[in-house]
Amino acid sequence: MKKFYRYDISLLSDQFSVNIKLSEFKEISETKMGYWIENTRHGSGKMWISKTSRKRYAYPTLKEAKISFIRRTERRYAILNSQMVKCRMALENVDELVDKKRINSLIS
Repeated sequence: MKKFYRYDISLLSDQFSVNIKLSEFKEISETKMGYWIENTRHGSGKMWISKTSRKRYAYPTLKEAKISFIRRTERRYAILNSQMVKCRMALENVDELVDKKRINSLIS
């Protein structure tokens, strides 16, 4: 039976430590288009993985799983960084933005 792999960030309880966790999933069966794998994180206990999809939940090699982890984490970082920038801008301009909104609501 084949194994499939997925790396995820695992936050530790001290809030300042990060660990990278490797999950292994056993193949249940193979179809023409993909694989059924065991996955206890989902209600049914199994999950279907495409053979051809660019984005998959788990990969047949550690190298592919690592590349997927890097891409997912870079994308996550970009999204969170963008949100932080917007929050900082809002905090820096809260007085100005709130006053403009109050004036606009009085005019309408």
